[in-house]
Amino acid sequence: MQRITPIILYLSLGVLQTQYILNVGISIEEVVLQVNREHNIEINIFVNINHEVQKLQMEDPLDQLAHQYHNLPKIIETNTSAVKQLRGAHSANSLTMVFITWENVNTTFLALDKLLHELHFTSIIFIYLNPYELERELMYIFHMCWNYGFTSVMVWSDQKLYTYHPYPKVEIKRVNNVSQFADKSHLENFHQFEWLQPTVEFPPRFYSYTNRYGQKVYSGYLYKLIYLFLTGHNASIEFFLFDMWSTNDSNQNLLQKCSVKRCALAPVLYNYHPTILASYCPYLAKGLFIVPSAKEIPESLYLIMPFDAPIWFIIIFCGFLFFILINGIATLRHSNYDFGHAFLDAFKIIMFLAVSSSMERSLKNFGLNLLFLFTGIFLTNYYVSSLWSLYTSKVYETELTLLADIERTNLKIFVYEPDLENFALLESLPPIISQRYYPGDKSLFHQYRKNLNMTYLYTGLEDLVDYIFLQQTFLKRPFAKKLSETFFHQPFIVAMVHRSPLYEQFNRYLSRIFEHGILSKFITDSYWEGIVGGEFKLLKDPAEQYVALNMTYFQYAFVILVFTWIGAFLVLLLELACHSS
Repeated sequence: MQRITPIILYLSLGVLQTQYILNVGISIEEVVLQVNREHNIEINIFVNINHEVQKLQMEDPLDQLAHQYHNLPKIIETNTSAVKQLRGAHSANSLTMVFITWENVNTTFLALDKLLHELHFTSIIFIYLNPYELERELMYIFHMCWNYGFTSVMVWSDQKLYTYHPYPKVEIKRVNNVSQFADKSHLENFHQFEWLQPTVEFPPRFYSYTNRYGQKVYSGYLYKLIYLFLTGHNASIEFFLFDMWSTNDSNQNLLQKCSVKRCALAPVLYNYHPTILASYCPYLAKGLFIVPSAKEIPESLYLIMPFDAPIWFIIIFCGFLFFILINGIATLRHSNYDFGHAFLDAFKIIMFLAVSSSMERSLKNFGLNLLFLFTGIFLTNYYVSSLWSLYTSKVYETELTLLADIERTNLKIFVYEPDLENFALLESLPPIISQRYYPGDKSLFHQYRKNLNMTYLYTGLEDLVDYIFLQQTFLKRPFAKKLSETFFHQPFIVAMVHRSPLYEQFNRYLSRIFEHGILSKFITDSYWEGIVGGEFKLLKDPAEQYVALNMTYFQYAFVILVFTWIGAFLVLLLELACHSS
């Protein structure tokens, strides 16, 4: 009993203290001071669209209070037409104090929407003066806050503080102190609030397929990213289809539909643009070119391919050395010798043919013949083995690796027409790139690129290119490749409509998903699910047919033979002319 008594006294004191706070209330000066301290506010913004002097008088003590403790800069807005949009990271950690009456509610919210168009997630304190029906008016104010995406909101009126919980519907909550206002745990549970989510057919980011049970299955790494975020916050999702490949729709139309229907997140990747609210950017995605692989060289060139510079040097050196040795042997045996005969013998040794010159049986000549034998064996076997390895592995023309190499082709660059505006802003590109743009039919563009129809060149972000190239995984020789040089870079951002209440929560979620490698796992899984869903099939090489070498492989050999006959005939004519003279 003695132990329980202090506990009862402590609880009684806590109840009395709470009742005292509720009865006495809290001044607006104390509220502003505590918020500035606990949130480390860097700038105070005062908004008073009502021009009555008695209400403007409240700005001076608040401003003095802020400067007294924190020496904070201030912004004062009193004219709707003069309000300018705040931008930049330095304005993100701000506190906006709004003087509001029932008569100027709508005008004040229009000014706030313009002022905090990109900073709707910052803290706002409404100083509500002279209420008529407080509960009804507070409900209207909080509904307006929800419509404009203001979720970190507190209303001060008659020494009391109020905030609201938006899920599953707007509810007014009494706040006893600033610490309770700082607690945003209620935003982590959507209580089955229904979010509309557009779906597109754009693998590997967001797409759908029908499984073997006849059920429609959504997939793609953006789908998994969005779905995990919404379901993890206990939300319900209603999907609706947006045909982005239709000639009547565009990405801007998607944003317009999302803003009207209160959608969660846009399922496509955008570049930074004033019309979207950009999420946290984990990395820069690379834009690449899809180009055809190099073709096989003409079959007739295989005979001369083994003759590279070292082999030519060995042949010339050995031919000259054998020519000297054969002439030396002939000099030792005869008083005169034939240079033509010595040259032919040296050429026969290189070709691994029998030498017509007779030699004495001696150890010295035996050593020379061994030298001739091993040299001929080495050169001829090297050439034959090199030639057959080239026949087996195939030789291809020089691959396209740089943007400037596109000039070596005659192919047009099939581009998605809405992307032309972004491509026009790119700098330091070879002139041939802009000359090859071909904005064709949008519906054909998606099919041609997906099926790797290489009558055109294509562009795409790295995730899309890798996904398309997955179908070439088991080909011995892929017929399409990506250029090594990057065409452009685009920030990896998930687009949201302006005023989205999910902005801060989704940014924290996306940064953690990326840092833990889960986003990379989503991307890899979405590639193979395209195969499972029948988006495309893994390509196979045609059945190998071993065909004997045809005459095209020996075209240059016959050309060399013909030129040799012509050369021998000309030499014969020259000798006859010399003898006759």
